[in-house]
Amino acid sequence: MFLNAFKYLSRFEHRSSVKTWLLTITRNRSLNYLNSSFLKRVTLTDIVTHRYNGISAEKEALDRLNVNQIWDCVLQLPIKI
Repeated sequence: MFLNAFKYLSRFEHRSSVKTWLLTITRNRSLNYLNSSFLKRVTLTDIVTHRYNGISAEKEALDRLNVNQIWDCVLQLPIKI
């Protein structure tokens, strides 16, 4: 946004404050984006769907912790000759 304003700094006519000029540029760029063809091609939904049906990160971490505890116990067993 700053670069765009800097690019057109020579067009600033001092009829308003710099703050007003920057807010107008920001507003117009936002409206242009909302009216762009990108948003017309995208379908917005209010429902978020979860596609991942695997195990959760918490369950995976707890499983690893259990496996590590089992291995610690196994490695503490006396060596069988």
